[in-house]
Amino acid sequence: MNSENKDDQNSKCENLLPHKGFNSINEAEKKEIELSNNYLENNNNKNDNCFNNNNLKFWLFIIILNIFLIIIIIIIFINFYKYEYIEDVNHYAFELLYFTDNDNETINLFNYSFIKNIFKMKINNEIINPHNRYYFEKKGNHKVYLYIKKNEMKHMDFMFEDINNLKSVIFYPYINTNIIISMAYMFWECTFLTSINLTNFDTQSVTSISNIFNGCIRLTTINLPKFNTQNLKDMQSMFYLCKSLTFIDLTNFDTRSITSMDTLFFLCKSLTSIDLSNFNTQNVISMNSTFCHCEKLTYIDVSKFNTSKVNNMDSMFYFCTSLTSIDVSNFNTQNVKEMSGMFFNCLSLTSIDVSKFNTSKVINMNIMFSYCKSLTSIDVSKFNTNRVKRLYYIFNHCSNLTSIDVSNFNTQNIVNMEGMFRDCHKLTSIDAHSFNTQNAKQMDDMFTYCKSLTYIDISNFIINNHIILFLDLPGGGTIKMNKNYIGKILYIPSDWKII
Repeated sequence: MNSENKDDQNSKCENLLPHKGFNSINEAEKKEIELSNNYLENNNNKNDNCFNNNNLKFWLFIIILNIFLIIIIIIIFINFYKYEYIEDVNHYAFELLYFTDNDNETINLFNYSFIKNIFKMKINNEIINPHNRYYFEKKGNHKVYLYIKKNEMKHMDFMFEDINNLKSVIFYPYINTNIIISMAYMFWECTFLTSINLTNFDTQSVTSISNIFNGCIRLTTINLPKFNTQNLKDMQSMFYLCKSLTFIDLTNFDTRSITSMDTLFFLCKSLTSIDLSNFNTQNVISMNSTFCHCEKLTYIDVSKFNTSKVNNMDSMFYFCTSLTSIDVSNFNTQNVKEMSGMFFNCLSLTSIDVSKFNTSKVINMNIMFSYCKSLTSIDVSKFNTNRVKRLYYIFNHCSNLTSIDVSNFNTQNIVNMEGMFRDCHKLTSIDAHSFNTQNAKQMDDMFTYCKSLTYIDISNFIINNHIILFLDLPGGGTIKMNKNYIGKILYIPSDWKII
């Protein structure tokens, strides 16, 4: 009994001891506390990391914000620098004079596309935002001042295009204009513009002034003595239709890079002289209508023109009715293809030396000397016409011409020689025996109104169509021709001998 009770008592005591692997109750508690501390420590580390990340983002945001603010300040400063003169109401770039014929009139001030270049405008002592149309209550003259954006404007093309109310322009050097590269059509069709002063305009970078004053029909003076044209490449039609201009000073112009002088002085009807002695034309390839309709021009010196690259002289001196002489004796025409109308209607021209002209590439010579009524002789004996297709009216109305040698003309490619000698009143004989007319489609009136002709040699003419060749000739002359073509000629004077 005693032993059994003892064993039961021992088993109960064993049940009160901790699980296997622990030595005592205190040891278990320590382990539990240690685990708890580790958990708390891990949580604290996580919280510290979150705090550090948020802190970093905050300071990064502050840095970015500061950089952005610095950029904004720089931009504001740059713009302030660009327009610093705006604060001074006297520092405008253009002073413009407009007029209105009626009260309560709205007019265009400049081309709409140019608004982007204008920062402010001043009208009637009031600074206003730019717009291209303005309402004027009272008729009369109105001054408008334009404040141009500094260091931005590179083009002035079409700036005042077709502004018919503009009377005068003065430019002031309060902006940097040496970055402007083009002024083409700047005052195009400003029909009431009477004067332009661009003395202070820096044009050192300008490459084109093509048509800049085109259509300024009332313009009487242009002040351009300081124009820097060192980079200029295009000045064609520059003074086109400036028919009131009496004088232009271009002595300072550097034209070494110019490639076209087309219609440069076209219809400058009031110009009496032009000094182009300093013009360098070494790179010019076209002189089409350069002096066309300069009707009062009495003298022009083109003797030093380098024309070695020129391929077009069409209408170059067309309708220069007051010119008495032109020295073109040194013209190099080796590349010229167009000579039509070159001296057309030079009514006062008494002499012209074209004996050295190289015409081997010329295609058109029509009306070349037409209406040169004062010329008594023209030496075209060495003209190479191998490529020429049109000779119509070439000597038409050369009414004082007493002789002309065309015996060397090769006309095998000619398609039109209509009116070639028409109205050459003083010509007494024409030797055209070398003319090959097999390709000629138009030959009418070749000798019509040659009132002094007594001898015509057209012995090799091939006549394919019915034509009128000899209308209103004097009596008693001789025609040498192939009699097989008599029936093709609609009128032959009855008293002329055919051999």
